Amino acid sequence: CGGSKVEQDTALENISDHPFRKGYASSERLVTAKWVADNLDNEKVKIIDIRKPELFDEGHIPGAVNYPAKELQVEADGVKGMLPPGDAVAAKLSSLGVEPSDTIIIVDHIKNLWSTRLLWTLEVYGHEDARMIDGSYFSWTEGWTDGGMAKSSRNKITTASPSVKPSNYEFTSEKNESLIVALEAVKESISDSGSVVLDTRSAEEYAGTDDRDNLRHGHIPSSIHVEWVQNVD
Repeated sequence: CGGSKVEQDTALENISDHPFRKGYASSERLVTAKWVADNLDNEKVKIIDIRKPELFDEGHIPGAVNYPAKELQVEADGVKGMLPPGDAVAAKLSSLGVEPSDTIIIVDHIKNLWSTRLLWTLEVYGHEDARMIDGSYFSWTEGWTDGGMAKSSRNKITTASPSVKPSNYEFTSEKNESLIVALEAVKESISDSGSVVLDTRSAEEYAGTDDRDNLRHGHIPSSIHVEWVQNVD
C-alpha cells in the first residue's frame, strides 16, 4: 500500500475513530493501528519499535526495526538523560534504513512514554514526518478499536528479523533550540510569573519520597505537578 504523505493523510480522514476526530490539538502526530496495518507494505513508512531488544525479539509489528529507548539519552557533563548528538541519531537512523523523506511511526509499550522522547528528538533535529500509534503497542496487539475488526481480534506480530538496507541519513536543518530549555532558563523561571514548569514525574518523586537514585529529592520550586499518566487513557 504505497502513496504520498498527502494520499496517506487523505485516507486518514475516512477513518471514523482517527485521532483528528477526538479533538486532539496535534492529531497529525498520531495514527491508528488500522492505519499502520493498511501501510505495512508502504516502503515510505518506517515503523520504529523503541522497546528493549529482548521484548522486540519476542514479537513485534511486521517490518518494524528496533531503536532501544536507552539510546535516546546520554550522559553529558555528569548529567544523565541528556539528548544524544544529532550525528549519533542520524547514524542510528541510517543503520535502520530510514530516509529523511520517510514517515516514521514510533511504538512502545508504556502508553507512548518513550515514543514521545523519540518524537521530540526527531523534532529537535528536523525530521519532517514522525508519528506515534494512538494507544501504543497494545492497540496493535489487542485489535483495532476504530472499526472493521472485533476487539477480540489480534493483529499479526512476528519474531522475524527485519530486512534492512542501510541508508545515509543526514539532518539538513539546524538544531531546533527552541524545543530545549537550558538550566539557566529553568532557574530564571522560578521567579518569573510568566513561566510555568510542569513536573510530569510521579507524585512520590515530586514529593521527594521516591528518589529514583537521584542525588537530590523533591521538585523545582514553583513547579506544578501534572503526572504524565494523567494525559493518556
